[in-house]
Amino acid sequence: MNSEKIEILSQLVTTVIEESGKLKAEIQELNEKIEEMDLENQAVLERNLKAQTDLKKLHALEDSNRKMEKEKTAVRSRVHTLLENLDKMDFA
Repeated sequence: MNSEKIEILSQLVTTVIEESGKLKAEIQELNEKIEEMDLENQAVLERNLKAQTDLKKLHALEDSNRKMEKEKTAVRSRVHTLLENLDKMDFA
């Protein structure tokens, strides 16, 4: 091989090595971003799970509140009826 071809080959090898280094660095950066995104995703999933749990509790509380409102109405009605019956009674 003549020296020109060797020089060209040397430059090509150097370029390939430099590009390979750049690609390795880029891969490393991408892997770090993937790890960050995985952590973010995990945090979002945990918040989502907590929100779902809180929502279930809220629905249970709403159901309980509705039942209590119905019971309150029924109790008021009974008390009102009892008071009317007491007014009608003659204690003399």
